[in-house]
Amino acid sequence: MSLILLADDDPAYLTMMTDCLKLEGYEVETARDAGQIGARLSQQPFNAAILDMQMPMGGGVAAAKRIRAHYAHITIPIIVCSGMPVDKTKEWFQGMPKLTVYQKPPDIRTLMTELKRLLSEA
Repeated sequence: MSLILLADDDPAYLTMMTDCLKLEGYEVETARDAGQIGARLSQQPFNAAILDMQMPMGGGVAAAKRIRAHYAHITIPIIVCSGMPVDKTKEWFQGMPKLTVYQKPPDIRTLMTELKRLLSEA
């Protein structure tokens, strides 16, 4: 079973996404800001991450960089969900492999399909 790191500062969104991921059979660990991600990464290995673009302590950009630095030997999939336009958000992540950006709120079925695809490539 894949373990997903889910980071978002909106408690309602975090709960909704956690429930959706669990219904799909994933295990989920959450973080409420980019700073908490470092602690979560040191506790256990994750198979993928779903990140909010705009959250405290550096947001999605800092979180993605922290994840890439921690997993220097592998590239886990990262999905970034943003209230900003997707094209604008993608500019912040140019050159990062296995990273997908979705407009928030994402279509859950589409996001889950993309997550499964990314995990199958790992």
